Amino acid sequence: MFFGRSRGSDWRRGGLLVLLLCGCASRPSAVPPAAPIRVDQEPPTVLPEAPRASANPALTLEPDYTSRFKDRASLAVAGQIYFEPDGPALVEAERTVEVPLQLVVVERHERHLRVALADGGAVVLVYVPRHDFASRVTREARLLVDPLPKADRRAGVFLRPGARVEVRARTTKYFRVEFEDSDLRCDGYLPKPSLGLVYQPQQPALGSLELEADSEFSLAPGGPPLGCEASPEVRLVRELDRMGDFSLVEYASSDLRLVGWVRSARVHHASRAGSVKLAETGGYGRGADSAPRVSVRTGAAIYDARGDQVGRVVRSVQLPVIARGESRSELSLSLPPWGDVAVWVATADLTPSSEDPGDADAGAD
Repeated sequence: MFFGRSRGSDWRRGGLLVLLLCGCASRPSAVPPAAPIRVDQEPPTVLPEAPRASANPALTLEPDYTSRFKDRASLAVAGQIYFEPDGPALVEAERTVEVPLQLVVVERHERHLRVALADGGAVVLVYVPRHDFASRVTREARLLVDPLPKADRRAGVFLRPGARVEVRARTTKYFRVEFEDSDLRCDGYLPKPSLGLVYQPQQPALGSLELEADSEFSLAPGGPPLGCEASPEVRLVRELDRMGDFSLVEYASSDLRLVGWVRSARVHHASRAGSVKLAETGGYGRGADSAPRVSVRTGAAIYDARGDQVGRVVRSVQLPVIARGESRSELSLSLPPWGDVAVWVATADLTPSSEDPGDADAGAD
């Protein structure tokens, strides 16, 4: 009896399913009309592409290029430089740079940094091998007394982008470094990612308070010192906090920030100029030369020997002329510490200067 009812129920369900399917099949589905086929009598007009901005920054150099390009790198060795990575070397000398020289970085490449070099208002872009640059602190980092993790605290020594350090030892994750300038010496550990070639320097926030000479920065009110050796001089500081008889102050230079606790009685409103250490960017002047000079107008393009634009005159400048031709003239740029480099400009961009002998010195294009 149980099995008989089951078969009947299945039969009735099957019949109902067949009727539903048949009902659906008896209704023809609506087919949307086909889209009309469009045949163009003439091919469509192809609009010209908008001109693309040039990828060569030498074409758009302006007087504010040092503000526009914020990256910097510090030269360690004056070796070979190039107008093109695959071009001939402009100089073959190799000498250690004794004076710190901070260069404006325009582009980063795998093997080179493209930097801006200037002779007065004449600016050219050259490629310098990466191995010619010195390692610097690339981001603000706390100088740790030891590499063991500690709870974050406000007091400490913070090295800023561009600070020069000497690496004394290495661990898996840290460099043991020493920082020293004319009046401070600190040592400790920095995370390895903190060192590199390219950085963006920061101007220090000048304090309005005066900290007495021989004042000692401490990690906590009445606690242990920061561990930096400092020359005894008055410093301009900012007060960040106060606790009892102690004040948390910050001394900032271009290379570091010292944040520590000092006795409040030693902090006063500034009555005279205190000490603020600014970064040494370095620089060289043009040596004396006897070559005749011409004035080059603002905006003139500067070319290499192949005729590629490698720079621009962002401010009218007088330069030694090597040879003058009908369409272009060869000039000399002084780019220390490398030396003199030959470049070309359109003769129409030259104007006689008081030292210009006229057309007596003619040359080939």
